[in-house]
Amino acid sequence: MKKLAQTLCLSLCVCLFLPSCNQEPTTTVAKTKKVLYVTHYPGNFHDYKEQEAFFQDYAKEASWDVTVMKTDIGIGFADLRKARKGKTEEDAAIRKKHPRHQNYAELLQQLKKKDFAKGYDVVVYNFCIAGSGDLEAAHNIMEQTRTNGVPAMLVHCAMHCFWPTYRDGEPDIIPGNTGPAKTNQTLVDSWTTNHPDVAFPAWGDFTGIASSKHGPHTPITYSVVAKDHPATKRITKDFVMKDTELYNNLYQVDGVIPLVNGEQGEFKAVAMWECPQGKSKVIGISAGHAMPDWTNENFKFLVIDGINYLIDNPH
Repeated sequence: MKKLAQTLCLSLCVCLFLPSCNQEPTTTVAKTKKVLYVTHYPGNFHDYKEQEAFFQDYAKEASWDVTVMKTDIGIGFADLRKARKGKTEEDAAIRKKHPRHQNYAELLQQLKKKDFAKGYDVVVYNFCIAGSGDLEAAHNIMEQTRTNGVPAMLVHCAMHCFWPTYRDGEPDIIPGNTGPAKTNQTLVDSWTTNHPDVAFPAWGDFTGIASSKHGPHTPITYSVVAKDHPATKRITKDFVMKDTELYNNLYQVDGVIPLVNGEQGEFKAVAMWECPQGKSKVIGISAGHAMPDWTNENFKFLVIDGINYLIDNPH
């Protein structure tokens, strides 16, 4: 009996210090990647509604949890494009009801909300706000990445935004800016009056490679220049996308890492890159103009792998 008691005691002690034989093995649950996707419907030059549908397909493949920040003026892309070119009274009425700036006016107000990207692992901008001089919106977008540390991907026309802050105007009038961004004195005075100790929000400095125009709608040959980069890992050879736009490289800031080059006849430019921005970084990709781009598997790979890279390497 004494020996049996000793055996039971020893068994009890072992159970206290060892996992139970019946205990389920512990598993590590992967964290869901949260993506904020910012756009506006229908788009002046790009069918953003259809592009968002394709992005949602990308998200399913990549197992992302996507939240969409968007505005919708309530007219289809094809109808709006037809009205912009049409000469009928109906076309004129649509143009009057839906001026170009209205396509993104409400979105600008959302983009001025403090910390709008808080809680997300990455923010993807796919919009076209070229003519806007809304400095508060431009600055707040930059703050999400530079100060709050949320990495960003800029798709196609997201490079062609806030042109008055870096493309249109005179050089060397931005206080403390030694780069080639050009703006006008009115914008500079307005900003410095309200934000005397904050850098002027030159959008081209945020994108890393600034762009001011694009080539024709003809095929572009893309080639990977950073073959070991995680964002380009599935692109094993040169590929062609048809009837799309190659953006020019107006200027480049320090720290840019070219990832993919584009060639359109004699016109060549960096078409995808990484750039540090304050506490985090951005990836710019100038492809993505129209649906042939979004249905191209290589473009899909660059977007998915680029976003996953930003999420895994935000700093």
